[in-house]
Amino acid sequence: MVPLVNYVNAAFAWIIVVLSIAAYLYLLKRTGEKMPFLIALALGFLGFAVSHTLTILGVAVAEIFLTVLRVAAYILVIVSVLLVFGKTRRKVVSN
Repeated sequence: MVPLVNYVNAAFAWIIVVLSIAAYLYLLKRTGEKMPFLIALALGFLGFAVSHTLTILGVAVAEIFLTVLRVAAYILVIVSVLLVFGKTRRKVVSN
């Protein structure tokens, strides 16, 4: 039996993927400005979503695959936060 926490993690990861992409498209349409941190965030959480979904479905994948997938996802989330810092810094400095 798959622990409930896996379902919760998968659900929230998929929600964040959808919301990040929706926010990117919304802001692009409204401002014309690309927000790459939202794409990095969506890709990071896509890694978590796929990882948890595979676990829930009981798909036989090597543990190293899930580990690499989750580490890559964490790296992408960190990159998204760093991109926000960079974008904020450029806005503050340019004013």
